[in-house]
Amino acid sequence: MAMSFQQVALGNRRPQSNAEFIADGIIHIVGLTAALCGTIGLVALALLGGHSDVLQLLVYCGGMLAMFGASAAYNLGYGTRFRHVLQSFDHSAIFLMITGTYTPFITNGFSFWAASLLLVLIWGWALCGIAMRLFWPAAFARYSLMLYLGLGWMAVIFIAPQLYLTTPQVLIPLIIGGLLYTGGVLFHVGERLPFQNAIWHVFVLAAAASHYYAVVESVLLRASA
Repeated sequence: MAMSFQQVALGNRRPQSNAEFIADGIIHIVGLTAALCGTIGLVALALLGGHSDVLQLLVYCGGMLAMFGASAAYNLGYGTRFRHVLQSFDHSAIFLMITGTYTPFITNGFSFWAASLLLVLIWGWALCGIAMRLFWPAAFARYSLMLYLGLGWMAVIFIAPQLYLTTPQVLIPLIIGGLLYTGGVLFHVGERLPFQNAIWHVFVLAAAASHYYAVVESVLLRASA
């Protein structure tokens, strides 16, 4: 029987085989390397283009690096004494990735007051999720799926009308990334499937790449405006 998301959220997984562990390790190395290179490239692109939104891009890159770094530390850190702490960081960093991804689009696509309201909403949601994971792990395990997917799709719903009117070519990869994250959850909870952890992380990597493309596209569009 497939594990429930609550069991997965608490880290109650079956042991991985050596082949599964190696495959997952390769994916994490690729993801973390890509995140590092992507951060350097994106910041350089913004600086060379004289953009004023470098700070927002750094927030996005920080969330991306936090998620890939924490995931690599937790999933590859078998046998470490503080693995339960690494798991908390791993789960918490997902919130940083989600909110960090949407921060540049909100700050650049809305008026000051509308952007401020949306940022308070999504970052407040993220901080509540992180607090729940750190201080009420049992409650987090019960509602984690709703917290993650709710935050991600809520942000898309809020910014989709604005992006559709101004930059639909940015909205499409954002939605594709959201669908990849959502579809990957099926493998995340599918405990019986061989290499299910590695497959889940392939979905995460593909979704992050799709969102990265959207961010880069938005930077290039602003440069040509």
